[in-house]
Amino acid sequence: MITIIRKNQVMITALALIIAAAGYYSYAQKNIKDTQASRSNDKKTYLTDKGEIIEEGNNGKEENIEAQEETTYEPGEAVLTNADTFATNAKIDREQQRAQDKESLMEVINNEGLSDEQKQPAVDAMVNITKKSEIEDEIEMLLEAKGFKNAVVNISDNSIDVVMDMTGVTDAMRAQVEDIIVRKTDSPVEKIVITPLN
Repeated sequence: MITIIRKNQVMITALALIIAAAGYYSYAQKNIKDTQASRSNDKKTYLTDKGEIIEEGNNGKEENIEAQEETTYEPGEAVLTNADTFATNAKIDREQQRAQDKESLMEVINNEGLSDEQKQPAVDAMVNITKKSEIEDEIEMLLEAKGFKNAVVNISDNSIDVVMDMTGVTDAMRAQVEDIIVRKTDSPVEKIVITPLN
């Protein structure tokens, strides 16, 4: 009986070793195939001095992907592609102008040669710019929620200008726009100027 148990143990051990070997072989084959596939897809991409994108594969051949114009950008300048719409360009211009204004005001605020009373107008102007920016963003978001896509709002001391991306503005549309602006700014309707883009 002891010999039968020993034979069974040997058989079970042998089967376990065979199963382990088959699993390892399968795992190793899968890794070899994955490594070969990743090597065949492994390409290096780099930018030449002339602004061209070059892609180099394992075979050492180089392919010119596309020639690009050499363009330099100023720090802080927004860089967008396919930004051909009036609304997008107007918003970018507005934000860039505000960034310049804030930078100038920060120079005054951080000037240690000025007293706190001399800095106060710059602080007030900075707060005013930030508040106007937030209100314009809120109005544009609410207009978009109402279905007025690509609206541009500009709040100044004398008026609130709204440029709408549409051919005409009906009385009902005008009432919706004016309602949103009056609620957010507490300005009279007479100060609101709505201009259709097309």
